[in-house]
Amino acid sequence: MKITGERVVTPTGGFNPTWQRHAAAYEACAPRLGPGRVLDLGCGVGHSYHRLAPRETVGVDVEPEALAGQDRPTVVADMRELPFEDESFSSIVSVHSLEHVPDPERTIAEAARILDPEGIAAFVTPNRLTLGLPHEIIDPYHFIEFDAGELRGLCELSFGEVEVLGLFGSDRYMELFDEERATLTKLLRRDPLGLRRLVPRRGRQLLYDGLLRRYRPGVDPRAEAIGVEDFELRPEGLEEALDLVAFCRDPRGSRAGGPGIRAPADCVWCGAPLDRKADRLNGRTRCPGCGAATTDPWPTPDQLDSAYGSWYWPDSGRRFLFGGDALLRRSRASLAGRLHEVAPLGPVLDVGAGEGVLIDALRQRGRIVHGLEREAQHPQMSDDPLDTIEGEWAAVVFWHSLEHLPAPGDAIREAARLLGPGGVLVIAVPNTDSIQARVFGDRWLHLDLPRHLVHLSERALLDRLREAGFAIERVSRVRGGQIVIGWLDGLVGALPGGLAPYQALRRSDARSERIGTGRRLAALAASVLLLPLALGCSAVEIALGRSGTVYVEARLG
Repeated sequence: MKITGERVVTPTGGFNPTWQRHAAAYEACAPRLGPGRVLDLGCGVGHSYHRLAPRETVGVDVEPEALAGQDRPTVVADMRELPFEDESFSSIVSVHSLEHVPDPERTIAEAARILDPEGIAAFVTPNRLTLGLPHEIIDPYHFIEFDAGELRGLCELSFGEVEVLGLFGSDRYMELFDEERATLTKLLRRDPLGLRRLVPRRGRQLLYDGLLRRYRPGVDPRAEAIGVEDFELRPEGLEEALDLVAFCRDPRGSRAGGPGIRAPADCVWCGAPLDRKADRLNGRTRCPGCGAATTDPWPTPDQLDSAYGSWYWPDSGRRFLFGGDALLRRSRASLAGRLHEVAPLGPVLDVGAGEGVLIDALRQRGRIVHGLEREAQHPQMSDDPLDTIEGEWAAVVFWHSLEHLPAPGDAIREAARLLGPGGVLVIAVPNTDSIQARVFGDRWLHLDLPRHLVHLSERALLDRLREAGFAIERVSRVRGGQIVIGWLDGLVGALPGGLAPYQALRRSDARSERIGTGRRLAALAASVLLLPLALGCSAVEIALGRSGTVYVEARLG
């Protein structure tokens, strides 16, 4: 196979230290495995399975070419959807494979499903604190990387007992490792603005492969001398470990009564099954039928309660600095004026009413308004489910709330039920087909996982409305707002240092995480500098009809 950064295929050409590191991982796992059949998950070319002998091993990889020629049973499969019966393996080993899928929790859940209740699973993955940069994934073949706590938390979703150890290198290995890190640092200095993050993943992979082959010396006696004896497994000092090894017991999927992974079976937008044809992305699965994506894994009620912490709607009623709250009030007043103009006489239902700013603006125009919101505090709001609401309404509004609902497709049908003659449905949502969504990918601000449970393109939204009997009267790529901040957050977030301008623009009691003064000022300064670029990018995507959000007005036909 061709040498790339995706998998270890040869010990030659300067790659022996990496080869031996992988082999050492198998050697370290072997004494802890039971005597029965072992699944070698994401096994690649299978260079070290003989270290698990005399156990029978079965190799699984998504690439047929990688499995060719292995002298053991092999299966071509996605490790997130394994073709094996429940409780069919005594042990499972996964060496440097979890990081290659965008949703490793599905791999962990599948491992728990097929593991014998008394068995053990071992997951080996690079330590993000020592691999590249702690705040950035450098390897473009990796979708996600972990520190020890993150790996433990992932495994505990599907296993009752998790022990995390570290794989450490000898002094002579670390000499080579440190030289590679120094080379990496020099290369990254050539891109101080972090513009590499804007390059499509496939482009970064090709560049990475070329640099890897160029900067690893073909002949280096020091590299050739490295063997499995240069590595050892230790329980302490995990922040300095090369690799992390999670030994997992007590698989607790649904059969064991544990929480497990809540993988959605159907698309929450159209109801179609999310089968093997679905596109598995990081934190969401895209329906091959309607094109909408469903958050995956599906958050538990406790996870959602945590995601909507007290910071989300602080008691002060003030969320943003620099006049941001006043700007929001003006935008809601503008929306109220538009609603008052296009809706017939009658009450308005505001679904996901937030702090009630739109409610207040509509009431000032003489409208009767009722809002729905989690833990509602406003006197004109309640936390009743949408399907319990009755009466005829002149307008139903989903202002950046449809994506928060657990059954958004059903919500469209409910809106059709509730609208009176001539009533208008108003929706504003992020647009996954926008240019900013494509540029920033998994870092796009408006993914907002796990609070956003559905992720819609403009086409998916309009198609669903038409299927529900609505006639589209207006589509705006401007009125939905939140376009510039989408660009600004993505552009600043591409800079070194893990800057988060959206959080920096929020008041201290309205932030999801604590931000030091230095980082906050750096994020704000970078925002000022990049604001003209964000404005220009916003203008371009609006002109091209692919803006970050979409606003729709529709009536029953």
